[in-house]
Amino acid sequence: MREVSISTKRAIVEKVQTRYKQQDAYLLRDLDTDYDYIVKALDPIFSEALEAVMLYKPEQVALFLSQFLAGTLDLEKVKRSNLQTQFYFDRKVREVMALAMDSTVQEHPTDIRAFLADFFDKRINIY
Repeated sequence: MREVSISTKRAIVEKVQTRYKQQDAYLLRDLDTDYDYIVKALDPIFSEALEAVMLYKPEQVALFLSQFLAGTLDLEKVKRSNLQTQFYFDRKVREVMALAMDSTVQEHPTDIRAFLADFFDKRINIY
């Protein structure tokens, strides 16, 4: 994916904000669609995954989530982190979960668990 300059990002944000202020019907419909998708489809899966991550605090978050979502997790093989909970979340969990949520909202996969299992599997060496 190509990196976009900050000025380009600002222009995009300003354009979307202007469309929102003008009550652009297409933008509002897309926002409603994304909101419904997040609330009805993503939240239950992400809540369950986040709860498991914070309960077991695995060293390798992406590997844990990949296996958890695929249903192949063996808890006896999970190496736990000794970091304090807030520090652990900030350092190991927040970024990968935000990236996963953004990607899922953009792609709108029909099988969210399989999509996320694959998403995390591809990032095992990073997170």
